[in-house]
Amino acid sequence: MTLVPVVVCLVSVAGNGAGLLFAIAGALAALVGVELGRRLVLGVGVAGLFASVLIVGVAGYDPAFVAVAGIAALLTWDIADHAISIARQLGTGPDRRRLLLAHSAGSVIVAVGALAVVLVGFSVTPRDLPLLAVVLLLAGLLALVPALRIGR
Repeated sequence: MTLVPVVVCLVSVAGNGAGLLFAIAGALAALVGVELGRRLVLGVGVAGLFASVLIVGVAGYDPAFVAVAGIAALLTWDIADHAISIARQLGTGPDRRRLLLAHSAGSVIVAVGALAVVLVGFSVTPRDLPLLAVVLLLAGLLALVPALRIGR
């Protein structure tokens, strides 16, 4: 199941040579890490995927593709890390597929929601807004979240 977000990340950054190189190296390391059950190797691979996202973002790539690649890299880590945890706790049998599928489906739902928020936010913000203003706005929003007392 880890293969799907890896492929999405690779396709999303395919238009940039350096980004694709980091993505390929990261994808291979992530897949080897999940196959061997090694979180360190998985972490190195996901770091390569995130580096590819950073490279294409700095290169001025389409923000929608950058966002999709970033979400795919995050899903790669989440699903692979969960697969490693299940394999360590329950072993590697056919029974674990349903657990992994349920976790993956939930993660994808949350990721698609986050992607929608990012893309809508990007589409409604003015393009000539200074970066410092955006950072301060986001910091202010984060500071207000505890005041909402959601769930209390």
